[in-house]
Amino acid sequence: MGLASAVPFHFLARPAPGDPSAWWRMPFTHDIAMHFDNMRAFWRGLASGVAIPRWDEAANKGFGSPAPSYHPPAIYYLTSAAHLLVRDWGGTFLLAHVALMTASAAAFLAYARRWLSWRGALGAATAYSLAPYHLIDLYQRGAMAELLTFVWLPLAWLGVERLAGRAAASSVAGLAVVYALSLVSHPPTAYGLTISLGLLILSWGRGRTRAALPRLALALALGLGLAGFYLLPAWLERGLIQEDAFRGVWPYAESFLFSPRPPAEIPAPFWTLLHRTWWLGAVGGAVLIAALLRHRERPRAWLPWSAALAFFSLIAVKPLAWLSVFLPGVAMVSFPWRMLCVPALALALLVGAALDAGAAGDRLCGVAGGLVLAAGIVISGTLVVAPMLGARVFVPRAARPPANVFWMVPKGVPVEARLLPDAAPVTAEGASSVERWQPEMRRARVTLDRAQNVGLRAFVFPGWTAAVDGRPTPIAAGPWANVELPVPAGAHEIELRYGLTWPRQLGLGVSLLSVLVLLAVVTRPPRGLAGPAGRACLTPPGSTLTLSSSAESAGRSPRSVVGAGEESPDSKGQCAG
Repeated sequence: MGLASAVPFHFLARPAPGDPSAWWRMPFTHDIAMHFDNMRAFWRGLASGVAIPRWDEAANKGFGSPAPSYHPPAIYYLTSAAHLLVRDWGGTFLLAHVALMTASAAAFLAYARRWLSWRGALGAATAYSLAPYHLIDLYQRGAMAELLTFVWLPLAWLGVERLAGRAAASSVAGLAVVYALSLVSHPPTAYGLTISLGLLILSWGRGRTRAALPRLALALALGLGLAGFYLLPAWLERGLIQEDAFRGVWPYAESFLFSPRPPAEIPAPFWTLLHRTWWLGAVGGAVLIAALLRHRERPRAWLPWSAALAFFSLIAVKPLAWLSVFLPGVAMVSFPWRMLCVPALALALLVGAALDAGAAGDRLCGVAGGLVLAAGIVISGTLVVAPMLGARVFVPRAARPPANVFWMVPKGVPVEARLLPDAAPVTAEGASSVERWQPEMRRARVTLDRAQNVGLRAFVFPGWTAAVDGRPTPIAAGPWANVELPVPAGAHEIELRYGLTWPRQLGLGVSLLSVLVLLAVVTRPPRGLAGPAGRACLTPPGSTLTLSSSAESAGRSPRSVVGAGEESPDSKGQCAG
């Protein structure tokens, strides 16, 4: 599924002018240039020996940018690993995209098989892998970081459902790691993921909810702590960059679907595509729920999926924008329609449930599941993939000039990034030479006839420290908010290093502490779910409940709705004695 959904993207665009032999044919998508800049910056940082790169030295005409501190790093660790293997940026994109789409399909199957037969799970995985919004992120938006959410979302749901199980410690640890990965992958969609976990737990019975809530709180707290190395400095230092520039272009309140006026920055065809994607979830979900309500099997494991589909579809539309009042911090999502990643998962699961019911003899459910699956594939093929045929190509050459990301310019820069001068690395009235120029460390030599301020091509920003001949030297702001150092006459060595501010130190400390707590949770001696007599209470024989009888018809044993080793609602009172 990963190959089938990802590989075609790389051969859709028209060849680059004057370079017909180039093998890459990636279309130019919304965010691809930005991600390519970040991929290269992150790779250069890692190659220079920095474990957590935080400065892009090539951005803004070489004055640099703290963008790596604010962009979630998970996707760039992935692309750096891919680049280490293939050493070609076109191949890096291809390998990363295949990995993302394959991992999302595998994660989905891991969750779906908890409830569905192989037939239903494979049909649902197809719906998930080829879901319009899933492919929009790849084929039209180029939203690589957001694509990672499609990996973590089903794994997080799986982790939550295991919280009520006997192996509580491993479940808490697993969910904490998945949640941390979602936070360092794409915080806006991790916000939606967090809400979806609450919806899942609230859909359980009171007893299971009460038992699982403390474990969920611990898992989420550990996940936040593990991601602290990125989250804390990004949040505490958010006031150091020109963040308002981005918020002004993409205001959350004006990006709801079904708004009277579409956002000026969104092309009309893309805006129409988002609405049709929403209608697929709304109408397709209604059809599937209506068909499944007729199905007599109990319990209805698909009810939480239906609730998630309905909730996240509704909060993305303008008529219900008032619901945002009850979601603190929701504006960080930037675009309400980003929430459509959760309906994509829920709708695919409902497709699988309907296909399973159809295999059990309910023809109406089978037809409904097949129709919704086909509708999603048709919309993806005709409205997502087809428009990119013959599109403008994006050639990921190593020497490609970086695109300026204007909202990642430090505050205090007097002009727009594009108006900055083409400055030399070192500006001085005298001889100068660069000995070393790495993303977060620069060393140069100057010979001056008189004492003066020597300018370096780097924006002043917290974290930079300077030394002249090994002695700490105060940093001043030059005419372009660049680093200037007072240097006496004569020959001197200048060194500039980008280090840890207190928020960055705090973030690393919190992450380290969370790792230690996580290890303590995992290594704690296991305790079973004790029944009245103090014995471990497992699901007893004969109490297994199934989503549908398709399991038996497929020739395998039924799957437990509550999961192996979890307390069954029918087992209460059977553990004594």
